[in-house]
Amino acid sequence: MKKALENQTSVTLTAFAPKNEISRLACVWKQLSHASDPSFFLSWPWIENWLNCLPESTKVMFVGLFEDDMPIAGFFVGTQTGIKHQVIYAQRGFLNATGDAVLDEITIEQNGILFNGDTSQIIHKLRELISDGSFSWDELVCNALTLDQYHCFKQLEGESKLLEMEQEKNYFVDLEKVRHSSSGLIGLLGKSKRNRIRRTAKAYEKFGELSITEAATHDEFTEAFSNLERLHQQAWSQRGQAGSFSNPFFKNFHQRFIENYYASGQIKLITCKAGNEILGVLYCFAHNDDILFYQCGFNYKKENHYRPGLLSQLHVINYFAQQGYAKFDFLAGESRYKRKLATDHYPVYWCKLQRPKLRFSCERLLRRLKNKIRNVP
Repeated sequence: MKKALENQTSVTLTAFAPKNEISRLACVWKQLSHASDPSFFLSWPWIENWLNCLPESTKVMFVGLFEDDMPIAGFFVGTQTGIKHQVIYAQRGFLNATGDAVLDEITIEQNGILFNGDTSQIIHKLRELISDGSFSWDELVCNALTLDQYHCFKQLEGESKLLEMEQEKNYFVDLEKVRHSSSGLIGLLGKSKRNRIRRTAKAYEKFGELSITEAATHDEFTEAFSNLERLHQQAWSQRGQAGSFSNPFFKNFHQRFIENYYASGQIKLITCKAGNEILGVLYCFAHNDDILFYQCGFNYKKENHYRPGLLSQLHVINYFAQQGYAKFDFLAGESRYKRKLATDHYPVYWCKLQRPKLRFSCERLLRRLKNKIRNVP
């Protein structure tokens, strides 16, 4: 699909199925990436892996805005059609996602649109396209937007309405503060957390000296990933729940990603041991000067004084601080341990951009009524 904007024939909207034109898309996405410095989860390695792992039947389109054949904006939209809340029929678009919970378990983080050029002017053009019905979706679900991207989507409001469904805090450790602490991260923590860590370290002394190993070779990545999967699944099974690796798409995505990109230096599989006893494996990504903590597997024991997750994370954070990184980002989720270990946080937004439809006006009215009823004493 290709459409020229009125009175500006040099600017065109193009949409195509990405898996059919992967080479063309690679060129376009890399041009946009060079101009916009996207998050790791919008970098070409992640996007390429995602597209090649998706089932052929998945409805995902690349949407690009071009000016004289130069890409000035780009993103992906997955589409799902159906009934919301058992009442409202809607054609839903999902920004850089599929809308299928199984396929989206890999979780888009630090989400948004890639821009190349004057962002305000490009947003104005996108707003015109949304207003004139150039897109097929009734609402666009935008998960995990950064603050900058949230402001961009606020500017897309015209006839359409941006609903902020949820705002969360993403916690991180400022590794410069860790480097300035004489005792590392533990020196930045509260007294009770410090005492808990010291008791945990004492409990593990009988197993041997604590060590941190970063996978470097293909065989080391394979072994570390196997331990990550085993420990992750074991921990969730003990809680009576299915872990992420029970999802075949999730497992295949990361196996392929590591196989193809382990040599890039961006994938960090870190194993923490006490002697020969594995405490845990942390699966992280290096992007710019930051470490992004994505997944983990810890070797939990029945005794409460063993806290492998707490001890592993402490030493891995110190390890990356020593390597000169700027930030250890815990990514999405406001888990208690993240709040306790973090030094800072930043906001992330879950939103919906809804076109002017009566059905959505009714939905918003019903939601406000529901909230009022909940707040009645």
